[in-house]
Amino acid sequence: MQKKNFLIFGGNHFVGQAAVQALLAKTKNTNVQIITITRTGVKTELFEHNSNLISLKADRNNEQALKTALAKFDEFEIVFDITAYQPEHLTIPLRVLKNRVKKWAFVSSAGVYANSDILPLEENSPKVNKMPHLGKLQCEEILKSTENLISFFIRPAYIYGPDNTFEREIFFFKAIEAEKEILIPGNGENLLQFSLAEEIGQNLINLGFLPDSQTLHKAFHIANKNLYSVNYFIKTCGEVVGKEAKLKYFDPNLASQHKLDIRDIFPFRINHYFTDLEPLHNLGLQNKISLKDGLEKTYNWFKQNRNLYTENCIMPAGLELMNYL
Repeated sequence: MQKKNFLIFGGNHFVGQAAVQALLAKTKNTNVQIITITRTGVKTELFEHNSNLISLKADRNNEQALKTALAKFDEFEIVFDITAYQPEHLTIPLRVLKNRVKKWAFVSSAGVYANSDILPLEENSPKVNKMPHLGKLQCEEILKSTENLISFFIRPAYIYGPDNTFEREIFFFKAIEAEKEILIPGNGENLLQFSLAEEIGQNLINLGFLPDSQTLHKAFHIANKNLYSVNYFIKTCGEVVGKEAKLKYFDPNLASQHKLDIRDIFPFRINHYFTDLEPLHNLGLQNKISLKDGLEKTYNWFKQNRNLYTENCIMPAGLELMNYL
């Protein structure tokens, strides 16, 4: 019997690594091949030895390299796309894989939504009109309009977990360890959603195996079912570090008065921002790991890999702001 092929763009880090692990578990003892494409080749030592896992080295934006890498594969059941951020990232892969792939599962972002007073945000809520998240939205539209292609999208909330390339929870861990004050715009009571990378990978793969009628061209939000205030998130970071977080609040207008960007001071939004999880839950899927357990996993990983991150525990703009507080 011919093996079924599954293709993953990504696989070395964070959500990509989680997706590979989830797909390996989902297809264990079945007749499949899981092919990963990255510019450097997937570090197969990240996964248990599995003869079904094939790591290929190619830049998705280099047409000849991608053609050569995938030449021996006639077709793919599903493409799990984790590394496309802009429309041009799809141009070459869609051309190379034309008529060779049935379904395209795309990792988008809850960042595609504009700020809104109507919450939770739903699939058709107003969208952003500028980069960087506009690029994800444009990718979704391209996939929807591609002939003979089934597609669906996931729009995760704030992603955290081991190997996070965005210094969010890591930023707090470092500040708490160093007993530095953490500058918080507003009162820290705004509610957000969080999703552990491990569970994003699992839900992405599980959605891919559902009947097409349940997912066709739909967008699914992935997050923990609970809403957490910024204060709670940071204080929980303190619990897993074993030190109390020192919180210092400031008026967000103060930053703009001194021509400082809030995003260069604090890594989260300062307004309520959360999405509707009912469509995902109706399919029997949800995140099950608590925020504290997820942060404990992340901190344990960070302690072994802190060399991957800068030593700064306060953003430069935050240091400047302190002069005015």
